[in-house]
Order: sequence, then C-alpha cells, then structure tokens
Amino acid sequence: MKKITSLLIVVMMLVSLFSLNALAVPDGTNEETTTVIKESVLKGTPTIDGKLDAIYTESMTLKIGGPAKSYYKPAGGATETTATATVYALYDNNFVYVFYDVVDDTLMAADELYVTTHAHPATNDAVELRVGDDLEDHFTPYSGSFDSHHLFYADAFGVRFSNYQDSMGKEEFDKAKCKVVKGEGKYTVEMAIPTIKPFKEGEMIQFEFQIDDLQDDFGALTYIGNTYPHYLADFYCGGPTSNYVETTTPVDPKPVDPTPVDPKPVDPTPVDPKPVDPTPVDPKPVDPTPVDPKPVDPTPVEPTDPVEPTDPVEPTDPVEPTDPVEPTDPVEPTDPVEPTDPVEPTDPVEPTDPVEPTDPVEPTDPVEPTDPVEPTDPVDASAEESNLGLIIGIVAAVVVIAIVVIVVAKKKK
Repeated sequence: MKKITSLLIVVMMLVSLFSLNALAVPDGTNEETTTVIKESVLKGTPTIDGKLDAIYTESMTLKIGGPAKSYYKPAGGATETTATATVYALYDNNFVYVFYDVVDDTLMAADELYVTTHAHPATNDAVELRVGDDLEDHFTPYSGSFDSHHLFYADAFGVRFSNYQDSMGKEEFDKAKCKVVKGEGKYTVEMAIPTIKPFKEGEMIQFEFQIDDLQDDFGALTYIGNTYPHYLADFYCGGPTSNYVETTTPVDPKPVDPTPVDPKPVDPTPVDPKPVDPTPVDPKPVDPTPVDPKPVDPTPVEPTDPVEPTDPVEPTDPVEPTDPVEPTDPVEPTDPVEPTDPVEPTDPVEPTDPVEPTDPVEPTDPVEPTDPVEPTDPVDASAEESNLGLIIGIVAAVVVIAIVVIVVAKKKK
C-alpha cells in the first residue's frame, strides 16, 4: 500500500512539473527558437526612448535565436545567423508596448531607396511585429492581406517605421510611436501601438516577434521568430507593474457639472426696484446763472458805439444845396454899381460875427441820448444844419442889400 501511495505521489509531481512547463510556453510558440522567461503581459506605461525601462523586466519576457529560417539564399550566400533578441511587452489603457533588444555582430543596411519605397523592405537588418486580439476589437479593423492582425516594421538604422498595407488606417497609425537606438553590434527598437479599446486583466493578446538579418552583399536574408511563420502566439494580460499609476479617470454615466446651475440665478449686483439716479433731479431746476428779469448790460456805456453812426452827419456836403439861396442873382442889376472901390469900407460888415450863432447847432448833444432805439436823432441834426444855412444866406442877402442902399444913398448926396 505504501508503495502504491509513493508511486501516486511521484506521478502527481511529474504531472505538476509538466503543467508548469506547459504554462511557460504560450500556445503557438516555436520552442526551437524561443525561450519564454515570463508569460503574462503586465499593465505599465514606459517612456518611448529606445531605452529599457525597469518595468519591462517585470512583464512578459522571452528570448529568440537560431536555428534561423532563410527567406532568400543566393548562390554563395550565407544560410545561418548568429543574431539573437530579448523581447518584452506591456500594455495600458491606450497602447500595447513592445521592446526589442537585438544583438547582431554583422549589422548591414539595405539601400535607403529600397527601404523608403518598398512596400515591406524586409531584406535588411530589421524587426517585425504582428499583433492581434482574436478579433475582440481592441485595434482598428484589420485589412489588407491579414484578417486577424496588423504587421509593423522598423529597420535597425531608424530609416523607416511602417504599417504593412496601412492595415490600421493612416489616422490611427499616426498615433503609433517608434524609437530606434543603434549601438556597436546591437540595436534596440521600442514601439507603442495604439488601441481603440483598453485591454483588461485576463484578456488575450497575440504576438509574433521576428528579427530579420541581412547576411551579406549577395542579399542573403535569414529571420528568427518566436512562432512558426505568420502564426501568432497567445499571451494573457496580467495585473499592473509595481509602480503603475492609473492615469484615466472613470467616466460618470451622469456627470455633474462642477459649477451647479442655480435655477434662479441671482445677479451679483442686486437691482433696486426703484433705482435712484446718483444725481437727484430737482423738480424745479435752477439755472446756475440766474436770469435778471431786467438784465443790465454789464457794459451799458459801450453801446454808445452805435451812436458813432453820427459820422454820416459829417457829409454836411449835402447842405451845399444851399445854392438855391443864390436866387440873390436878381440883385445882379447892381452891375452899374461897379465903382465898388469905395465899398472897401466893408469892414463894418465884420459884424457878421453874429452869424457865429451857429453854435446853436451844437445842440446836437441832445443826440447823445441816442438810445439804440432813437437813431433818428441824427437825421434831425442834419435838418437843423440846413436851417442854419438858410439863415446865413438870408443874413448875407440883407447885408448885400444894405450895402447897395448905402452906395445909392452916397451917390444921391
């Protein structure tokens, strides 16, 4: 009985060891070329700089190396390769990350024109990545030659990073990132492939990792991958890495506006139902300059300037029309009195001084009360001057007549 029990224990131990070994090799793995170190792909966000972040070493890790397969074997070309690679993978809510650490003692670059223009320039030192999700919609729909995954390419010299046949779509591929760092006999390639739906712990993600090795100038090419050609191996998503911090904010199905809206908003400046004008209005406003009902011209004297129009009185020339007084011409019959020599004693005529009473004309002073309304006074002044001229004419006529009478009287004597 003891022997049977011991035998059962041994069998169970062997089965356990076999199971552990089976878990370490994902379905689809080519065990001839692949050594799986860690199987689960953990959740973490590295920096895309071509340098190995520590969190990669916590996640899925495997090594690939010979025997190599040959794409093209020209006459005289090489058939084997010594190139090897250690590959790591991570995921987060936005990307799937893959890091290749390649050792290749014979780095060779293909013609740059070929690399930049060929649809898939695999004849080069480069890496290839096929990634899928068993049609669970984590990536944009697959198109082109492959209906279950997307194919990406990056050469060892950083010349080109491409998505074969644009199967992901240009807009989505533009979000992808790639960084290549070349060293002596080695290079690293780090990729970030965008997802449209985040992977969750326990879900499956599929990979094929491959390195291409350009052997010589003849164009011989070999490749090494973790699976059989164009076949993807299944990996499962695990939990977060040790330092992973969730960066997304869950979306509340009923988000609350951070600034609640008051159904009856209050104007920050309350409105007075009876607003008061800051400058009260006097119902009987007073003109700041009171109006005197009998305004006094501040310079009432100055208005005498209008009196200056008396200048027009100066044109006494019109008084010259006294010529009509000349009708004294009828007295001309005095011609016979030509012996006027004795008339020289006209000195007595000097009494014409009485004619000086022209001063009475000065009464033009009364014109001063020429209130602007009585400008007619100047006209009266001119009339008086006309009368004065008439008087002078009459006096002159009387004097002449007197002289004539005196002369006649002397002749009679």
